[in-house]
Amino acid sequence: MGFETGAFCLYVEKGDEHGPVFEFLVPDVEAAKRRLVDAGCTIVEENASVPRCYIRDPYGVVFNIGRAPAAE
Repeated sequence: MGFETGAFCLYVEKGDEHGPVFEFLVPDVEAAKRRLVDAGCTIVEENASVPRCYIRDPYGVVFNIGRAPAAE
């Protein structure tokens, strides 16, 4: 379930708990994932069909990267 107000989005999903996470939208999820892993982050969960990827940084903070909408 999701609520989108333009500047703020809240999504509630079933499944394993990640706790509160920030979401960063990027033009290329695979490139961002490679760069973050090279910088010491680890993959927590990913779903290429969405695409999105939950990442844990070296300090233990979990966040999500997703694909940014295409510019019009």
